[in-house]
Amino acid sequence: MSVVDDIKDKLDVVAVIGEYISLQKTGRNFKGLCPFHGEKTPSFIVSPERQSWHCFGCGTGGDVFSFVMKKDGLEFGEAVHLLADKAGVALSQSYGDRARDKENQKLYEINEAAAQYYHHVLVNTPGGQVALTYLEQRGINRKTIDDFQLGYSLDSWDALQKYLTGRNISELESVGLVVKKENGAFDMFRGRIMFPIRNRRGNVLGFGGRALSNDGPKYLNSPQTKIFNKSNIIYGIDRSHASIRQQDMVVVVEGYMDVLTAHQYGVSNVVAFMGTAVTQNQVDTLSRIASNIILALDSDAAGDEATLRGIEVCRQALEHSKSKRPSKAGAGSSVQMDIRVVTLPSGKDPDEIIREDVELWKKAVDESLPVVEYLFKVVAAEYDLSKTKERSAAAQRLIPIINDMSDNIQREIYIKKLGELLGVSETTLTVMASSARSAKANARPKQQAPKAKGDKLEEHCLCLLLSNPYLYDKCGELSGQYFSHIDNRYIYEVWRDNPETFTEDIDGSVQDHLESLLSAILPSATASVCEKELAVCVARLKERYDKKQQEEVCERYDEGYIEAAEGAQEVTKVDEELKKGFNQVRKNKGD
Repeated sequence: MSVVDDIKDKLDVVAVIGEYISLQKTGRNFKGLCPFHGEKTPSFIVSPERQSWHCFGCGTGGDVFSFVMKKDGLEFGEAVHLLADKAGVALSQSYGDRARDKENQKLYEINEAAAQYYHHVLVNTPGGQVALTYLEQRGINRKTIDDFQLGYSLDSWDALQKYLTGRNISELESVGLVVKKENGAFDMFRGRIMFPIRNRRGNVLGFGGRALSNDGPKYLNSPQTKIFNKSNIIYGIDRSHASIRQQDMVVVVEGYMDVLTAHQYGVSNVVAFMGTAVTQNQVDTLSRIASNIILALDSDAAGDEATLRGIEVCRQALEHSKSKRPSKAGAGSSVQMDIRVVTLPSGKDPDEIIREDVELWKKAVDESLPVVEYLFKVVAAEYDLSKTKERSAAAQRLIPIINDMSDNIQREIYIKKLGELLGVSETTLTVMASSARSAKANARPKQQAPKAKGDKLEEHCLCLLLSNPYLYDKCGELSGQYFSHIDNRYIYEVWRDNPETFTEDIDGSVQDHLESLLSAILPSATASVCEKELAVCVARLKERYDKKQQEEVCERYDEGYIEAAEGAQEVTKVDEELKKGFNQVRKNKGD
């Protein structure tokens, strides 16, 4: 039994959901107002027999995990940890994760102790008054200071060391709080306003420090450690992720103060990247929780190379996700991710605009440009389009961007716009685009192969996919909804998002289950045999899913949510799907 099944066995879905909404017993089931859409007549049903829930108003449903994930805006792993605590289930981990997580926990604890100390110095001691005054002058109120646990490091060589007397110098050095030299050790941060930097679970990974004097760099971040890696870190994600998921939109700004001010004024879907360079890891993290990413750029940086590189990283990451990730609606429809750019008025940053007029900020975000249009604007300003050579260079710059778009209609539209911009025929640009796509396809490296196994239908399907990477392009009809076990669904969806590095993204709570899938050896078979076997698995999974849908239609009828004629029509529709699925299974098996 997997840890997920163990948790579900120990929890009652009625009791868990009953902690969030009021439920009343009606026959075999419980009924209440759906928490996911506004309604006056209850259409939200919880079934204790199936340990599942379904809303006949908005059409959503699932098990206890999917409810908590949707209601609290959690990732799968976060929901596992929350419900494991509620169920009293100890989460085991596989191979090297146990030792690594134990070590990481110690590092988190050291940083948390330092964060508490810095915060205490800021708000409770005379030494922190100068920093407190500065923050007040910048318009940061006490609630925001407490919410983000802002602090102050005294202008002392060893104040932190003296406070954390229970920690040796090597421990403090391991998280970048102390620097060791031949003549001794000194505190890394001195005379700075301290910004604790946390991951989504709220663990303190490191710090950013802003100087109040002109000595040294204006901002100083923790050095690279086992838990602090600037390429992975997003400031404010711990306080923003639920709002980002709810709004399906994240706004990326450039500084700590921008994030603080935004949250203080009720704009809670705002985060900042660490450092000047945007990384693939940061964009991948955001793309898992939002379909819309908006970059809010200082006007002074709108056309510089670092900014354009950041935009390009975001664009490529999102286009990569579009091409590989089916939407939540199921197989066959791609995720419609979007990246836009908002350029702020000259000399203004988000912090200033939000404090002056939060509605003006919201308007600027609403009027942000699609990234391709923004790049058209930048390129048009950079090149002298009256010269043939410059027009050619502009085309060479923009065609790869258009080619990367997953939507054929959008590609055609932007080819036409590029022709109008450059005064070049669409035919010429289409030929250039086609040649560029062919060259890129020929240069594309083949995917690396993971290994696999399983025994049940769902697990066998996973094993086929994990051990035969060439089957990735053959699973377009396989929806995550077809997996009834949420840990199998979770593994499939993480693999589907990035088959080459998915093992690095899998939450530790399902590592044991994943290891069992990866540890077995499937019988050797040709590619055509594996494809046929996968087709049978997909058809059977769909057939099982359709049967479940049939049961739900019948339940809707029993509960009085559909009339007899409508119910008969829906049952007929599902029956046709089941018949089609049954025939597909026979066809795939060669019967």
